[in-house]
Amino acid sequence: KGFNEQQTKNYLKNVEATESSGQLGIENRFGFMGRYQFGAEALVDQGLIHGDKLKAARAKYGSDREWYAKGHKEFLADNSNWKIAGGKSTFLSSEQLQDKAMIGLTSDNISRGIDKGAIHANSDTATIAGFAKAAHLKGWKGATDLFLRGIDSKDANGTSASLYAAQGAAAINGTSIS
Repeated sequence: KGFNEQQTKNYLKNVEATESSGQLGIENRFGFMGRYQFGAEALVDQGLIHGDKLKAARAKYGSDREWYAKGHKEFLADNSNWKIAGGKSTFLSSEQLQDKAMIGLTSDNISRGIDKGAIHANSDTATIAGFAKAAHLKGWKGATDLFLRGIDSKDANGTSASLYAAQGAAAINGTSIS
């Protein structure tokens, strides 16, 4: 949404490089997986995980911290939580499935950013890409906080939304920021 074909390729390549160094079947210690390091919530949004099962599983944990420390990885390992045959292993072995999910998630996040006034439909592509990459790290709410209120936040690995926004903005034109 808002990118031409080459800009989309540049953006995806940048996210892939920062998330997994291009490794299709990778999984981190919290259970985020694939080239773009998807979590359960993003996979629900893309129609790959049962939302009702995720909601029930999350209810067993008192906080996000406990969920990601104890339940998230286990939840994603259970094929019965997936809507696709083969569940996790199918997802981790499919470049096409991961790319389709990433493009869908990015478009959804951009739409949410526009709806909330954090970016505008006529914003330049670098701004849109910056918002999209920050949203990939911290969700559309975290990206909205950064773009509307200047409130930066970090993920569990200490990576800031502002760094991701700068990387996304640079990536759209084929450049990079470390």
